[in-house]
Amino acid sequence: MSLLIRVRPEAAQDLEDAAGWYKEQSEGLGNKFLEEVRRCL
Repeated sequence: MSLLIRVRPEAAQDLEDAAGWYKEQSEGLGNKFLEEVRRCL
């Protein structure tokens, strides 16, 4: 059984902002962060 998970626009923006911050810390880290979020969801 699979579940449908909806991410509210505000939460999606928070994730994008966090990914941008991680990208500034180290190239590629923002993408790794988003990949991990998707994996966990």
